Amino acid sequence: DEYRADTIGYYHLIGSVRRDIETYCIDCGSGGSSPPVISGINYGNGSTLNVCAGTQVCFMLEATDIKSNDSIWLSWNNPSNMTGSSFAVDSGTYTANFCWTPKASDVRPAPYTFTVYARDNSIPPAHVSRTFSITVLKIPVGTYSATNLGCGNYEFKALTTDSSVNNFYWICHLNGLMNGKDVVYNFNGPGKYPYSLTLTSTNGCSTFYNDTVKIMPYLQINLPHDTIVCEKSPGIILNPAISFSQPPYLFSWNT
Repeated sequence: DEYRADTIGYYHLIGSVRRDIETYCIDCGSGGSSPPVISGINYGNGSTLNVCAGTQVCFMLEATDIKSNDSIWLSWNNPSNMTGSSFAVDSGTYTANFCWTPKASDVRPAPYTFTVYARDNSIPPAHVSRTFSITVLKIPVGTYSATNLGCGNYEFKALTTDSSVNNFYWICHLNGLMNGKDVVYNFNGPGKYPYSLTLTSTNGCSTFYNDTVKIMPYLQINLPHDTIVCEKSPGIILNPAISFSQPPYLFSWNT
């Protein structure tokens, strides 16, 4: 309304304007009140883990929304210090697969982190994020030696200055299991035999070494089993089984 005063100060209505205002109420979906939820590692609750250098780590995660008709978009920040890492969203789903193989040069006390983002199509859109952290652990480092002691015997030594190594595990010829920094194993006859050494450190990381030794032919004698003879018996005949050698042979006996 508009009023104007006359000459004696009295106000008169000279005009009016009317305006209509319409308000619309719409369903804003999950915007703000129920945003998407990002799961932890392999759909669980955890978001931290340790991995040994040189070992690939992969895990799945998913985003869910209380309103099933909402669509969700997953993304990540792709940190530059996690070289070679990947984050792949499965087509037609709200799940993603993260993978990374850290190198020995990536070992450090502080964890590496990356952030996952989820956004739905509500009005206004709801945004959430979750950060995951990975600590890269040092693997044990060492060398080894194999010394031929003759007659099928080999001495194996683990050589390392890494004070974190607390276990030395040998496998000789597939089934010879030994623990120790310095061990001796007898191979039953000439041939090529595989062996391996596993170093394990206090942080749970291991390093594996594989190699082969060659046993050259050597004289082997298998005597008959112990026996019993009667008094005044004419005696017994010993026929030792000799292998991996060439005659003639020279025998000496100790009784």
